[in-house]
Formats: sequence, C-alpha cells, structure tokens
Amino acid sequence: IDGASAAGGGTSVSDGLELGRAEVNRGARADVPRTILLLTDGVQTVDGNDDTAIAKAAAVKQDGVSIVAVGFGGANEQTMRAIASAPSSDFAFFGASMDEVRQHFASDRLCELAASPKAPPPPPSTPAPPGLPPSPPSPSPAPPSPPACVVKLELVLVLDKSGSVRAEQSSLLAFAREMVSQFRLDATEGARVGVVEFSSDAATLTPLTGSLSDVLTAIDGASAAGGGTSVSDGLELGRAEVNRGARADVPRTILLLTDGVQTVDGNDDTAIAKAAAVKQDGVSIVAVGFGGANEQTMRAIASAPSSDFAFFGASMDEVRQHFASDRLCELAASPKAPPPPPSTPAPPGLPPSPPSPSPAPPSPPACVVKLELVLVLDKSGSVRAEQSSLLAFAREMVSQFRLDATEGARVGVVEFSSDAATLTPLTGSLSDVLTAIDGASAA
Repeated sequence: IDGASAAGGGTSVSDGLELGRAEVNRGARADVPRTILLLTDGVQTVDGNDDTAIAKAAAVKQDGVSIVAVGFGGANEQTMRAIASAPSSDFAFFGASMDEVRQHFASDRLCELAASPKAPPPPPSTPAPPGLPPSPPSPSPAPPSPPACVVKLELVLVLDKSGSVRAEQSSLLAFAREMVSQFRLDATEGARVGVVEFSSDAATLTPLTGSLSDVLTAIDGASAAGGGTSVSDGLELGRAEVNRGARADVPRTILLLTDGVQTVDGNDDTAIAKAAAVKQDGVSIVAVGFGGANEQTMRAIASAPSSDFAFFGASMDEVRQHFASDRLCELAASPKAPPPPPSTPAPPGLPPSPPSPSPAPPSPPACVVKLELVLVLDKSGSVRAEQSSLLAFAREMVSQFRLDATEGARVGVVEFSSDAATLTPLTGSLSDVLTAIDGASAA
C-alpha cells in the first residue's frame, strides 16, 4: 500500500471495481468469502459517471463478491449505498473526512463485518384476496435479542408520529420496544427510559422510569400517526423529559427517530438549531432517519462524531437490522476518542504544511477469519490532501486481520484514478502487503 503512486488524474470507480474483481477472483480459495473494500472521495469523472460505477458494482455483486463502499469528502452518499452490498446500513459508510472514516472502522471493524452473518430478508407479505385492498406489510420479526446491557443512563426516545409514518408505524414502535429491551432498566444502577411522540406538536407517553413494563405499556399506547412534522418540538420536549429528575453524573441521551423533514414551526434549519441547544445543555443526540428524512440534517442534528451518532436507513427494517448489531446501549456506553491535535502552524512566510493524519486508534486484536479481501483505493487528484491518511487507514484495516494463506485472510490492493493498477495480488503475507505501503511515493 505504501507503494501507491502519487495522487493525480480523474476518477474511474468502475475501473477500480473491475480490477478489484479480477484480483479477488484470481486464485480464490473454494468456499471462502470474497470482499472488495472501495475507498473514494469523489464521483466518477472518466469512463462514464456514477451510474457507470453503480452498474459495474452490480456486476461484481452478481459474481458473488461483497462490496464495502466507503466514501468521504466529495463522494456521493447515495452512490455509496447503491454500490455497496445489502444491507447498505452495514456495507456502506460516508465520513466527512478520512479521520472520521478511520474512527468509525476502529469500532465497527471490517473483519467483524466480513465475518458476521446477515439476517435473511423478511418474507413477502401475504397477497390480499381479490377485490380487497392489500394490507400494510407487517413489520419483519425482530432480530434475536442481545443480552440486556447494564449501564447508568437517562434515555428518552423521541418518535415521529406524523402522517407520513403511517405505513411504517407498527415497525417503528417495534423498533422502540427492541431498543428499550436492550437495557437493564433500574432506577438506581441501570437505565431509565422515557418516551415522547411528535407530529405537529409533541406529547409525553411516559417520563423517565426504571420500569420496563411501564415503558412497553406506554409504547403500546402510542396514538395513530397523523399531522405535520415538528422535529424541533420533539427535541424540546425530549430535553425537558431527559432533564426532569435526572440523576447526578448520569449521561443523558435522546434517540430521535423520524422519516421526514420539518414541515411546521419552521424547517430543517429550525430542527438543527434546536438540536444545537439540546447538545449545548450536555445531552447527547442519536439521530436516526429513514424514508424521506434528509441524511445531512440527521448528521447535523446528531452528536459528534456523526459517524457514530447518526444513521439513515431506506426503511424501518433496515434501521432495525442496523441497531440489532450496533446496539444503542453499546453506543451510549462507549467512550469517544478525543479529536486529533491541531496542526502545527507554518513559520511566517511559508505556506502551511498539509495536516498529518491523526494517530491511529488503538488496534484491536487480530481477527481470524477465512477471507479474500481486495482494497480498492482512490488515488485521483482530489485525494492528494488526504492521501497519507488514506494509506494509514489501509494499514489499519489490513492489520485487523490475521493473514494466512490457508486458515486466515489473504489481502490484495488495487489503486485507481483515470485507470486502475494492482499494487499487490492476494497474499497471506502481512509483510508483503505492508512493504507495498512502505514504498509509497509522496502525493
């Protein structure tokens, strides 16, 4: 990887994917999963456009290869989701910078993603008898429940019940039950949970309580969906409830769940401003959007880093599957890494140096899994300022695996700009992969 050539040229994601497919298939072991990790900061500018990249990705996936699509900077989030394998909630990620990407994958390890089995899609709805309108689909069965997580926390769920939620409300309330059931509720040593619902206005279903039965009864008593969407009202009442009688030195968190943009009492900017006031009050916000919600608004509402505290799913089923593996309880309990130190200012009269990549997060122990993995790394001109951090990320990803040509992972590396080139074919030698990194020329 350190042998990567200097950043420059246009961006042909499709060329990178095609060469990545060739390398991950070349000499692949029988019955061993094959995965491509695509890392890019831009849209396709040569050999077509993003639609070309999406079509190429479809062909790669049709060939049985999984794609983890990671975008940062100028990449298009919707394109990343379309390129990624399903569910895109697991296999696609977008970060504002390489530092955000690196921090995300320090906790959501690529090795664990590659090794974890995916739940099958929900069964199709039973067709309605002739002459009757089809029934709304039932929510898919809940994923297997993890054991209750024991953490002191004040948590308020702020649930959208506007008219646009109507078709998904049963699944939304099922999700709320699943989230609450991840916690051990206890008024002294565990979590306390409250529930707020909102449409044009907001109302409290239950204040903070340590009684699981009280919370589940409140969720079951939610009113039918209808009305406009005032996210700011939901956040304001959520703040009031999470602060009311809060225990000293216990973290306070709001989980916001919405399928739309703010339509009454202002617009999305109003919701973002309200969220800023809530966060200024020391309350964390986990912002979850689905359907018609705006992903950028969710990121702006969420606490930092938004790579952890914001999530967008195409449907409630996708949201539920994501939080079955990335549990809200673990998110609430996990410490966040401090921001990287500021760059050293340049001496007067000299142009500032590009920032050094932030130090790598602490390495987790090597993960042992049979896997054929090819990293497909953007080296187009737009990557130049982030190339050192991009290559540091590649080293971190490779180092998460135990490389072994028989019982472990094998890794190859491809780089692309206007065209694509192989830096190393699949190998079970960590030193061979890192040697390719060590010879990298300056960007």
